[in-house]
Amino acid sequence: MLAPRSLKREMGEVVPLDLLSVAFDPVLSLKDRHNSSDRESWVYQPRVYRSLEVFVADRLGDRGPCTSEPKLPGDPYRFHFSDGFCVSLRINCPEPSDPDVIKVEKITRVVEWMKYFSANTSIPMPHILSFSRDVSDVLPILGVPFYLVETVKRGKSLRRYLTALRESETVSASRTNEVRSNIYEQISQYYLESRRLTMDRIGSMSADSSGKWEVTKRPFTGTMEYLLSDIPDCPMHEWPEEPFSTAEDYFWFMCEQNMTALWGLRSLGVPRRLDPVADDVSPHWEDDEFNFDPEKVAKCARLRFRARHGFLQLIKELATEEGYSNGPFVPAMPHLDWELFRVIYDQRTKKINYLFEPRTINFMPLPFLCIPPPGLLSSR
Repeated sequence: MLAPRSLKREMGEVVPLDLLSVAFDPVLSLKDRHNSSDRESWVYQPRVYRSLEVFVADRLGDRGPCTSEPKLPGDPYRFHFSDGFCVSLRINCPEPSDPDVIKVEKITRVVEWMKYFSANTSIPMPHILSFSRDVSDVLPILGVPFYLVETVKRGKSLRRYLTALRESETVSASRTNEVRSNIYEQISQYYLESRRLTMDRIGSMSADSSGKWEVTKRPFTGTMEYLLSDIPDCPMHEWPEEPFSTAEDYFWFMCEQNMTALWGLRSLGVPRRLDPVADDVSPHWEDDEFNFDPEKVAKCARLRFRARHGFLQLIKELATEEGYSNGPFVPAMPHLDWELFRVIYDQRTKKINYLFEPRTINFMPLPFLCIPPPGLLSSR
């Protein structure tokens, strides 16, 4: 079992007060995140477009030259060939602190999950054409790993479609509800379908030469990605090198990561105002509306302290019960992946043509995955 070494700091040892005076400045992190569009601006240079046009044409072989279309923030590069074929080049704009192997790991995980869902479910996934396989296989000029997929041509953003539908003066309320019900039923079916996939370990998977899928890789969680991007010299040596076999081992690892966040970021997690979104997507945080009320901050800190210690007490009680620790393990993904602005909907066929980009998905213990995506809850 993976025992949490740093937990001793809260389980009996006296913490020197001078440690608490070394404050992590959250403004720097927020500034970095708010300026993510500035950090991404380097990908809009004309010479980058020209270089990528040559790269994509060479990568796909004998289709001839291609031309690019203007890229919007957050969108992939799109390239068109003379025969009408269209492809999308996707990159995850890397954090400056990401090691090269982690950059490639993120890309290969997305690709493997897309292939897995395509092979084992009816969840709509784009066809993978090419992707980075190691640290030497990166885009010219940009120097980052990538994956290349066939573009989903038909459809539009589901969020924009639902907003236009709601604001339309020519569509009746009953018709609007009928369309919404059809859409959310599709999403719900895909969600339930993903829950029926099971494996015997916690982590990510790959296919062997025969096409059989197995969990062979360590989990890479949103918490790990967050710590890697925000903590200088993030202690990756504490990360697992292979999948977890039991929920108990995984929970101990998460305790360790929570302590790394507390002591590495020097942040107690200031509560923020949670606003509902008007256009049928899940609630989101307003970063510019922080609630710095001292009483609420203190209450939040106390609750987080109690939660950390309460979780420790529950690990053995829950994770060792029959049916909890040893599975079943099913795909679990961040709720952000289910948000409707990522979904592409074709109103002519009334079908979803693209659901999500599987970024930080792992097989996780099913009994502890009880909360559906907020977007589905908001549809009621």
